[in-house]
Amino acid sequence: MNRFALLALLCTLSLPACGGGDAPAPAASNPAGAATAEPAAEGEAPAEDAEGGDAPEAAEAAGDAPAAAPPPTGTDGKSLASERQGSKLVASIKPVTNGPALGEETARTTLPMETSKSSIEWVALKNGSAEVKGKFTALAGSLSIDAKDLRTATGEIGIDLLGISTGDEARDGNIASIFFGSTKKEPVHGQFSVTSMRPEKLTLAVGETTRAQAQVGFNLGGDAIGGVLPFEIERVGTDYWRITILEPLTVGIDEMGMQDRAAALIKACAHESIGNGITATGTAFFGTPS
Repeated sequence: MNRFALLALLCTLSLPACGGGDAPAPAASNPAGAATAEPAAEGEAPAEDAEGGDAPEAAEAAGDAPAAAPPPTGTDGKSLASERQGSKLVASIKPVTNGPALGEETARTTLPMETSKSSIEWVALKNGSAEVKGKFTALAGSLSIDAKDLRTATGEIGIDLLGISTGDEARDGNIASIFFGSTKKEPVHGQFSVTSMRPEKLTLAVGETTRAQAQVGFNLGGDAIGGVLPFEIERVGTDYWRITILEPLTVGIDEMGMQDRAAALIKACAHESIGNGITATGTAFFGTPS
């Protein structure tokens, strides 16, 4: 399967097909800038050492008080916030690299996704501002995780692109067959994967949560793309985990190389236009409730 930047893990799409009665989309707002990371607390992942010269005089006046930890950085020295453009995935980002050393063994357990509680939802635009909301209804996946070291976590969610629900059966069929090219005779599957993780805490007790930056891949039947996304991880039970995307994931039709399919959908449904993007959100549960 193609790797790309879940989980849902959850989603918002720009794949409106034939259907009516869609409400205009609300105006988008820019998210606030990323805050500076606080010093690591007990049980949190160790901060990476920073190089540099002498501290400025103003800092010396602070005495022995510990300096605030710098925001987490990627392998090229950039802050993780700068590695993304808004909520859009940036292709070809270097991997998150604060996990165990190459060859180091970890005690990971592979847990199946609880499909009845997991979801990937999306929103798409047609004819300028009309929203089409939907979700993927046929998901399957797994999470490999070491409860003593969350940096080792990886996961994968398969998406059956015939499983689409927008509340309009005809539109569902058009999106599946025309845009995704998926039919009962020749089904097409998408994928969401997490390939590396940078959590704020290395381990969680039952009931605790932490945030993490994760290297992800995403594919909906076109070109696979990758990037860094923020997640929340909750240890719901001893072997039961929830992972949620914290910021909507927006993927462009151009980025996925699906312009011809979008044009075919516009023609088949007599649309004026469809939006150039898929915005997705999602939550996935893995394991068995205790």
